[in-house]
Amino acid sequence: MLFDCHKHDFPDAGALLPRPVIHVQKDAIFYPKDDKYEAQPWGVYDLWGRIIPACALGNNRIQLDHGQSWIVGNQRTAYGIPEIECAVYGGMLGLHYGHMLLEFLPRLWYLRGKYGPSAKILVHCAQGLKAAWETQWFRDMMALLRVTENDLISPSETILVRNLLVPEASFQINGFCLQTFADFTHWMGDRVPVSEDTNEAPYFLTKMQLKNGVINYVNENELCSSLEDLGFRIVATESLPFYEQIGLFKSSAGTCGMLGSNMHTSIFSRNAYGTVFNIGPDISKSFDLLDAATGADFHYVSSGTLQEVAAQPGFRRSFHLEDPIALARAIHEDFYAKKAAREHKVRQRSTHTSTTSDQHPETPREFHMVRSTLGKLLCIRAADGALITVHDLPEDETAAYPAVVTRSDLPDELLIFALSPQPTMICSDTETLRKPFLSCRLTEAQDQQGNPVHALQSTQNGRWLVFIPDNRVNTSFSAQKAADWEFIQLETLPAEKAELAAAHYETLQASKNLFRKLGDKK
Repeated sequence: MLFDCHKHDFPDAGALLPRPVIHVQKDAIFYPKDDKYEAQPWGVYDLWGRIIPACALGNNRIQLDHGQSWIVGNQRTAYGIPEIECAVYGGMLGLHYGHMLLEFLPRLWYLRGKYGPSAKILVHCAQGLKAAWETQWFRDMMALLRVTENDLISPSETILVRNLLVPEASFQINGFCLQTFADFTHWMGDRVPVSEDTNEAPYFLTKMQLKNGVINYVNENELCSSLEDLGFRIVATESLPFYEQIGLFKSSAGTCGMLGSNMHTSIFSRNAYGTVFNIGPDISKSFDLLDAATGADFHYVSSGTLQEVAAQPGFRRSFHLEDPIALARAIHEDFYAKKAAREHKVRQRSTHTSTTSDQHPETPREFHMVRSTLGKLLCIRAADGALITVHDLPEDETAAYPAVVTRSDLPDELLIFALSPQPTMICSDTETLRKPFLSCRLTEAQDQQGNPVHALQSTQNGRWLVFIPDNRVNTSFSAQKAADWEFIQLETLPAEKAELAAAHYETLQASKNLFRKLGDKK
């Protein structure tokens, strides 16, 4: 009765993209949705009427969303326009719950760990800030950030900002999700006190009490009644305080529901999981992006037993569930099957880790650089993550980084990664996707004099890494056997670089788990 919703393929998921930065824009002109000049389009532009790219909403280099434009046709001049000295741009603040989380919060990442903002936050708010502050869940959300009514401004007329600080968005709907956004929302969620939930029954988040929206199910009450009989706790999130909604996704019992903005609350949890029912086979890419970055483990499913009916008042589309009792059983079975598989993986990982720890109780992790017997060093090219070999790597080199190898937790496996200022994705050749690590093994051979030598063999294709004598050329695991150009020596890293490598290794391990999860979903 259930089938999997389509998944989106994004090998890097934004997790290892550069951290967002804060731009400084001199003399920025803020155009509200409307003003006494009937300024259209809205947004933040420079003195020549060009949109400031970092301020654009949904900038995909081809078109802009929500009525913005690359250039305004009736741009204001600085003369005679009211002005403010300094502000931080907060983007668009709309009172739709999901868009608030995914369009407004992504620019506030710089507040993580701070005791409130130190400058006014300039936003576009068509409904007016008064309406926002009258919304309880918005007030609660801002309280987590220590943002007060005095911190937000949304002028109703065109103004000039002499110095506008523009934090880059850490998330873009259906575009990307940086790890910065997940770290930020997890920090917010960690500040929400949650009482211990000893009830092992999973939650099911219903939409049957919504008065308006995009989609509803006319007989969802029958589905929920059956799910309740099967042991689910039925919850209408719109009736709960914001802090309690976050608590639902922190429950170790699991959180299921009907797909919608209510499921985006999972971004405040570090361990959300469950089965989510969708209207059809396609889900917004945003759900996959958020799950990958935040570590959530939701299984998105749909069913062919839906019939579209006349839209109910307040909704764009309405559907009838053909057999809600059977659908409830299918959701119940899917949830517990996925939960059992997840717990089995955790047990396997725990058993392997404890076994490895017992075998090597006090052995510190070692990190090595790889150099051929002819003196060439294995490196990672910064531009595309490709493997290259060079004779010398200056200390201030930024075009390539040394490759580092260390033993993994699996027997005989080595992991290659880049010793770079920030996490760098790497690839074994131009035909493969970039990953945090490359897997290989250290093999032993004999040189022409019969002396023991070593070479690196790929665990993927079984071939050996080649060190071509020419400088700065791409290399790959392509040798059929280990010979002169494949022989290597492992050089132990100095203590200072070893500490840096250890920090990189821990960061990339988290990303490796993310990529393993993405691979499981394909």
